[in-house]
Amino acid sequence: MHLGLFRLSYNFIYKSDIYVGYGIIYEVLGDQSVTNNDITNAVVWYEGAIEFLDKAINLPAPLNFRDINEVKMLLSQVESKKSK
Repeated sequence: MHLGLFRLSYNFIYKSDIYVGYGIIYEVLGDQSVTNNDITNAVVWYEGAIEFLDKAINLPAPLNFRDINEVKMLLSQVESKKSK
């Protein structure tokens, strides 16, 4: 596990917040792959981001650091990037 991802789990209280954090990281990695013209890897990163954000939205536990509508907008944004 990457050290940054390992540390991420200690900065949040709720599991849903951890999923949002991973979703954001995966989105950034997808954006980086697009910048490097590596579309295949970008799709993989975006799919991971979608999976984590979807988990965060559907967990019964509350989001501590984010508004649910903000996470839904982020999910929609990543889905849009993946479909391009």
